[in-house]
Amino acid sequence: MAELEFVISEGPKKGQAFPFPGPHFYVGSSKECHVRFEPGLVEPKHAEVLLDGAGVPWLRDLSGKQAVWINGEQAEKGPLRLG
Repeated sequence: MAELEFVISEGPKKGQAFPFPGPHFYVGSSKECHVRFEPGLVEPKHAEVLLDGAGVPWLRDLSGKQAVWINGEQAEKGPLRLG
């Protein structure tokens, strides 16, 4: 599944790329998350990423704090722009 990856655009990990570990995964600081960051940077279960039927990745905020930015805009959920 390494053909898709996302790149951090802000903060201490700016520029770091993370390959998608599968078609559905979680991002956060919890051991249950597939893509993990240090506690304090993100919530234990911060966001969910899911590929839809057309192969478009969608991101959903799970933080409850409106702490997710998608393609440069704060959002609760939305498609991730490819490229």
